[in-house]
Amino acid sequence: MVNINNRDDIFSRLTNLKADAEPLFGKLSPQQMVEHLYGTVMLSNGNYPENFCIGESEAVRLREDIIISANDFPMELKAPLMGEEPPATETCSLPQAIERLKEELEAFDNYFAQNKDAKPMNPITGALDRDEWIVFHNKHFTHHFKQYNLL
Repeated sequence: MVNINNRDDIFSRLTNLKADAEPLFGKLSPQQMVEHLYGTVMLSNGNYPENFCIGESEAVRLREDIIISANDFPMELKAPLMGEEPPATETCSLPQAIERLKEELEAFDNYFAQNKDAKPMNPITGALDRDEWIVFHNKHFTHHFKQYNLL
């Protein structure tokens, strides 16, 4: 499993990701996948607040599935903020997307160093504290690293 606190491992693995790699599942290109990861980190670091966007009972189920259980990130889970097709890329290149991911992970560390009791909103599980976000990110990163056989 990916550990977002082990940045050397994360970025070492991402150096093996080629811009033209084909995913084992899903539609995201390598660049879109990295942009998706940093976008999710932005939700947790105070830089991109989002509203809760699903029903309470579904959120409770997802919170149990993703945060509380030892289960992997659900393979069939579709990000509610993404449409049917992947979004256009935001950055100019895969290396630039990876650099942005580094920046957002640093912002995550800084945000919680300054806001120890913060609970930024996760649009599918509700508000999460730092430790819960780490569980979420570890499972989410693992899911997408498996998408490109980086684990």
